[in-house]
Amino acid sequence: MLSLRAAVQRERHHVETLKQQQKHHEENKRLQFVQWHSRMVGELAENPEALSEVYSEYDLPDKATALRQNRWLCMWSAMHRLGYIDENHLRENAKRFMQDEAGRLYWGIGGDHRERTAQDDHDRRFTRIMNEAYTAVLVGAGAKAS
Repeated sequence: MLSLRAAVQRERHHVETLKQQQKHHEENKRLQFVQWHSRMVGELAENPEALSEVYSEYDLPDKATALRQNRWLCMWSAMHRLGYIDENHLRENAKRFMQDEAGRLYWGIGGDHRERTAQDDHDRRFTRIMNEAYTAVLVGAGAKAS
């Protein structure tokens, strides 16, 4: 017969296993969504009329470029979530992204949407890192203009 200590340890292990399975399931769901999103974006890129409909509410001079910016952000978010890039690498990507005029334009228009639709701590952290890079570039540009 199991001792109380052994039974508690077994239950703890069972709970930890369930937590890991749940985390793995959530990561798989997110990865499937990223794959679906990437396919959809690829199809939009091939259909300029549909692309214009998707971004109709935004004043974007080049909707195809905006779509590419969206794709990069989604990929980096997924890569960071799944551990393929760490936070420092993400910050470097964000900095380079915001140094590009198209990246700043896209984030300036769509960054608040990402903030409003953040699903979890990861999404909020990703958005914060992107916002910090965006603000740093704007502040740097303001200092140069002075």
